[in-house]
Amino acid sequence: MKNLVRLVTRKECRKQGLMDRKCFLIAPIGEDGSDTRKRTDRLESRILKPVLEKAGIEIVRADKIPDPGMITRQIMDNLVHCDLVIADLTDSNANVFYEMGIRHVLSAPIIHMKFAGSKIPFDNSDFRAIEYSFDVDVIDKLTEELPHIVDAALHGETINPFSNSTNSFVVRRNENAYFKLRSLDIVNGHSSFIETIRGLLEMADKGTEYWFQSSQGTSYPENGSDIFAAALAKGASVRAVVAKSPFAARMKSDFDKLAENGMDIKYLEVDQAETRFFGVNDMICLISPAIDGFYGAVVMKDRSIVRHMRDMFQSTFDGKS
Repeated sequence: MKNLVRLVTRKECRKQGLMDRKCFLIAPIGEDGSDTRKRTDRLESRILKPVLEKAGIEIVRADKIPDPGMITRQIMDNLVHCDLVIADLTDSNANVFYEMGIRHVLSAPIIHMKFAGSKIPFDNSDFRAIEYSFDVDVIDKLTEELPHIVDAALHGETINPFSNSTNSFVVRRNENAYFKLRSLDIVNGHSSFIETIRGLLEMADKGTEYWFQSSQGTSYPENGSDIFAAALAKGASVRAVVAKSPFAARMKSDFDKLAENGMDIKYLEVDQAETRFFGVNDMICLISPAIDGFYGAVVMKDRSIVRHMRDMFQSTFDGKS
């Protein structure tokens, strides 16, 4: 599993206050007192801040970060770790588009905005940019609409010009870095399959839900107890459907011990489970048919397919438990 970007660890991010609900505003800043600076200040204070603060989200701007340090590093940390990014595309500012492109590749929630009447480059022109101005009627309308737009960005499917043009890979964060999984490609080999599961478990955070089905327990990592325990300790939950097989005995024993220690982990046994799959929330699902001599999986990130698989799993789990 290759690290694509080595930024800061989650522990470091918490120290810097980057792991709370935050929105990073990337916009043209301009010189102090310039029309550009005044416009960005008004966008923040009159339109965005009232809406975001009401939703419990703090707004962050690069030129207002009080902590000492390299400004570029701070920008990158916020681009990667903030829950939401709002990009003001007015004036086609090069820095804004560079930072927006990074957020697009990460497939992370972002909202595009632009000042009324301004134009944006072709590659982004078919992706909705919320128009704003400082007319009272426009501010009132945005105050009403933005909460729904923010909620959709945070909880809906992440779509941007990059993801809309290529569905070839997904980038996700684990404890210390980002790694890449190709979508609709095969994760080849038993060791790669296990390493992928290990990486997904390292993504665990409070509220992360893991759901999976194991045909024989052969997809269980060697130190599975420690890996699952670490994920559960971060606030994740685990639900599993496990085939009745002697190969799954160690996995079930580990799960029993974790449950006895108060961890949020439950499993049920079925006579036969023909397909292995391993899901994370409704974001990612590894799907692997149980074929003798074959190890690997198709990585799915299409939300509709993942949700369908999750619904199938939940139906089985609820029906058997």
